[in-house]
Amino acid sequence: MNPHTQPSRTVTPPPTSPEFARTIAAAFPGTAPSLLGAGEAFAAWLLAPTPRNQTTNQPNNQTTTARAPYPSASPSPGNRPTRQVLRVQAGEGRCPLTAEAAALKLLDGKGAPALHEYRETSATSEIGLPYLLLDYVPGRVLPPQSWNREMLTAYMRMLAALHRVSGAPRGGADAAIGAPPAPERQPYSLAAAFAASLTYWESTHPQVVQENAPIISTAKRVIAGSEPYFTGERGPLPRIALCHGDACTTNVLWPDPAPAETTLSSASVPNQAERATTSAPIPALIDFEWAMFDDVARDLAILAGPVHGGPWYVPLPWESLAELVGIYVAECRRLRPDDEPEDTAALMARIRGRLALERTDMLLHLSAKAEVDAISKENGGSPLATLRQTLTHWLG
Repeated sequence: MNPHTQPSRTVTPPPTSPEFARTIAAAFPGTAPSLLGAGEAFAAWLLAPTPRNQTTNQPNNQTTTARAPYPSASPSPGNRPTRQVLRVQAGEGRCPLTAEAAALKLLDGKGAPALHEYRETSATSEIGLPYLLLDYVPGRVLPPQSWNREMLTAYMRMLAALHRVSGAPRGGADAAIGAPPAPERQPYSLAAAFAASLTYWESTHPQVVQENAPIISTAKRVIAGSEPYFTGERGPLPRIALCHGDACTTNVLWPDPAPAETTLSSASVPNQAERATTSAPIPALIDFEWAMFDDVARDLAILAGPVHGGPWYVPLPWESLAELVGIYVAECRRLRPDDEPEDTAALMARIRGRLALERTDMLLHLSAKAEVDAISKENGGSPLATLRQTLTHWLG
């Protein structure tokens, strides 16, 4: 060997490329990978069996989805379910899949895809990038305008079931593994969280902060008004439970057949008589990379409300959101009859602050994105313009 020749170094191909599909097929024999989609930080591949591998040992021809494996042992190819989903991290740095893997382990297939494997680093991964291997979850994402009252009710009941997992300190789900038990109700400062977010935006995109200064100023006042409900000065302390953290419409899958799609104007809350007969199927949540133990208001403030825009949020008047939260509280009492009941008024006060923080942060995010025009074309309008308009109106 020439002493001046360096040994060749394997370069991982882009995680959405045909070359990467061949890398996956080599690492998972007997599968034919196909790209499901890609976001800002992840790519998802469907692992379907090759024709000669169609017969499996799984009961009822079970389907599964591939995400990063947990524990680290790879499944035997002969026992591989019919389909799996491989969720791949596109990049290095602190692996955001860590919190997701921990959350899925805690949920153990209840209300979330079952986790089979997890590779935290590129060095330990057969495909050169961190990944999760999960059960496949059939279903489809529906646009905000298609959500009806049965769906909203079923969604709130799903969140109540998810929030049964508690007893950990606030923070990423990965930090909860092995941590000593913590009380369910814990104080913290939403104003401090907003200040930390603004510090980030000011250091990375100062022009975006300047452009949206009036909205930021008003959002600060709304958050300050809700602050006593987070510190315990008014009402009970926030209840801390496992939250999805990004439970918007694009992370909710509805099974087929889904409830009949309706116009936006009919996305109202069922009355008392209708609540007992609501028969909408329970949806499934996917993409738990933002999972953490946090105030339950975090999840409740994301999907629906008077501030909306783009494919993520269901437009809903504040009064209708309050009725939905009432359904959530009733479901929590049914699932946890021996626990302290949630104070609906205090919960709504926290949701108000959360809504101001989350939507303002999304406004800054969209303002900073170079792909805003592409997103606008895909969704038939400008998410940024709609979000800014509805946020300004609601804050005012």
